[in-house]
Order: sequence, then C-alpha cells, then structure tokens
Amino acid sequence: NAQFRAKKAWEEFNLRRAAAYAMSLNLIRRQIPVHIARLEVERIRNEFSATQIQRCWRGSRARVRRRILMEVKDAALAEMFAGVWKEANKRKKAVVWVQKVWKGRNTRRSDILFHKYAEILTRKAKTIKTMQAYFARMKAQEWLQAGLNLAESVEASIRIQAAWRGWLARRHAELLAEEAIWSTKTWFEYTALGRDAVHIEVRCVPNPSFDDFKHFQEHGAYDELKLSLKDMQEEVDEVIAR
Repeated sequence: NAQFRAKKAWEEFNLRRAAAYAMSLNLIRRQIPVHIARLEVERIRNEFSATQIQRCWRGSRARVRRRILMEVKDAALAEMFAGVWKEANKRKKAVVWVQKVWKGRNTRRSDILFHKYAEILTRKAKTIKTMQAYFARMKAQEWLQAGLNLAESVEASIRIQAAWRGWLARRHAELLAEEAIWSTKTWFEYTALGRDAVHIEVRCVPNPSFDDFKHFQEHGAYDELKLSLKDMQEEVDEVIAR
C-alpha cells in the first residue's frame, strides 16, 4: 500500500507538474505574441523617432542652407542693384551734362538772351524810367544833404579853429605880458667836459620889450616914488650891469 501511495503521489506530482508546465507554456505562448508586439512597437517607435530626428536634422540643415542661400541672394541682389543704380546715376548725370552743353550751345548760337533782354526792357520800359527818376531824385537829395553836412562841417571847423587860435593868442598875450616885466633876458648853455665837470655859459641882454610901468606895478612900492629919477636910473643900470 505504501508503494502504491508513493507511486500514486509521484504520478499526481507529475500530473501537477505537467499541468504547471502546460500552464507556463500556455502563458509563455500567450506572452510571446505580446512581447513580439511590444518589440515591434518599440522597433517602429525607434524607427519613427530616428525618422523624426533625421527629418528634423534634414529640415534644420535645409533651413540653414536656405538662409545662407537667401543671404547670398540678397547680397548679390544688393550689389547688383547698387551697381545698377550707380551706373544709372552716372548715365543720368552724363545725359544732364550733355543736355546742358547742347542747350547752352544752342542758346549762345540763337542769341536768345539778347532777345529776352530786349523783350524785358520793352515790357518794363515805363517801370525802368520811373525807377531812374526815383534814383535821380535820391541822388540829388543825397548831394544836397552832403552839401548841407559839408557846410555845417566847414562852419564847425571854422568855429573850432577860431576858438583854438583865440586860445593860442590869449596864451601868447599872457606870455608877452609876463615877458614885458622882465628887465633882462637870460640864456644858459651847458657843455659837458667830463664825468663830473661841466662848462656853463650865461648871457644876459636887455629886454627890448621891457615895460617899466608894468614892472613897477608888479614889483614896485610907493616908497620908491620918492627917489629921484637919477637914483632910479643908477639902479636900473646896476641891475643891467649884473
């Protein structure tokens, strides 16, 4: 009985193990498609991510290349337009210069300036005559005013000269009046003979314009009138002799 039970337990164990194996195998079989699906999804996801990354990289490189090409295009267009505008301005200036030279030559040949000048003079003749009359009147007024100013200046100059001459005459008269009371006139001459020596020459001569009455009024005294004429003459001779 014990062997039978052991054998029976062993068979039951084998059956349970087989069932467990079968269940594990079924589970593995069920998990394999899921795992394969997951791997496929992961592969697709990785491929999609790589594609996205490659697409973004290519887009970035394309945008950079496009920006560089646009900058090159803009620079080329700007340089081209600058050259075009420069050439256009140069040609415009050349055309203007040619037209100016041609018009000047035609004007000089046709003498149009003379005709225009004559036409303007004919049209403005009355106005020109009026202006000439006004200018003549203004010139006459200026001449008259200048004459009046000159007359005033001459009169003022005469008055100034008369006042100056009067002042000089009065100063000269005062000097003569002062010299009239000098009994003698004296001259001094100095001649250097060395460092500490000098030769002095003094000359006294009678004053020909001496006025004794004025000298007496200036320097005399009433007591002197009591002296005799002879004494006064002696004193004058003594003064002159000195």
